[in-house]
Amino acid sequence: MASSVSCGRRVVAVSSDESEPKKQPAIIQWQHLDKWRFYTVAPLTGLATRVILFPTQLVKTRLQVQKHTSLYNGTFDAFRKIVKFEGVRGLYKGFLPNTVSVLGGQLYITCYESIKSKTEPIIRNHFARNFFAGGVASMISQVVIVPINVVSQRMMVHGQSISATAPRATPLSMTALISSIVKQEGWLGFYKGYGASVAAFAPTSGLWWATYDIVRRWQSKSDVVDQGTGTLSQQALGGATAGIATAFITNPLDVIRARLQVDGRRGDGLSFTRVTKMLFAEEGWRGFYKGVTARMMYMGINSVMMIGCYETVKRISLRSDLNFNEESGMGADTTS
Repeated sequence: MASSVSCGRRVVAVSSDESEPKKQPAIIQWQHLDKWRFYTVAPLTGLATRVILFPTQLVKTRLQVQKHTSLYNGTFDAFRKIVKFEGVRGLYKGFLPNTVSVLGGQLYITCYESIKSKTEPIIRNHFARNFFAGGVASMISQVVIVPINVVSQRMMVHGQSISATAPRATPLSMTALISSIVKQEGWLGFYKGYGASVAAFAPTSGLWWATYDIVRRWQSKSDVVDQGTGTLSQQALGGATAGIATAFITNPLDVIRARLQVDGRRGDGLSFTRVTKMLFAEEGWRGFYKGVTARMMYMGINSVMMIGCYETVKRISLRSDLNFNEESGMGADTTS
């Protein structure tokens, strides 16, 4: 059975044979989505991803802020010692405030997709448009995410121990820490390292999306592809490639950001430039790549899971009034 699809001045017959694989755009755009469905499913997948990957984020943060190898001798040594001396729960210190960043994640992805869509007539180059949209989206979302990171990261490093005889530190509650920051540093204390966060995350975000777009366009030979595990595996590979490459390139910026947010206090005179100079003087160039293995692991796995979930959510959220086929063009409106 065939149905007619209106596309501009042409009417194209589209087969409704259920045996044929369903089509989807190789790169699903913002205008293709049912937003109500998207905003219902996306936060749930974001929260699930955080539950799985939070321990690697905690290890990365601890490695970045420690002096030399005072506590841990690398990523796997850190995992081993945390579980041994703090228990499995030690891997989830600061998780509760971190869950709030799911809201920041929705703000981020909305800004990215909207900016990318709106700037298409102006910025024709795919790499430049994705880099710009990712960078600006990160700058905007940091307004929400930085205060969450300040609280979460300080909880992550609380009560570190590598002694079997030392008593475990009293758990630090989120409300007590928030009250302490307000009292000692004022409300601006929640934005400690905001500039460093923008400097670290904006290029990271821009480079990630630009790299992912390059890989996906290289993988896809046409504008539309079959839905299925083959497409999803290609997207996961593209996400992993973008994540690992970006993690390595931007790690120095992330080390500086982490030190400012964890160690910085009001009146201490710490700045992005000063922390950079101190880090180089104390540990040389190697200091800028502390925690890089954990970060590459985190961003590699996170990118696979995030892009797998994100692309799946986008596929689930495709508008039902659009029909994707190579003859009629991208997203022909079947209601016309």
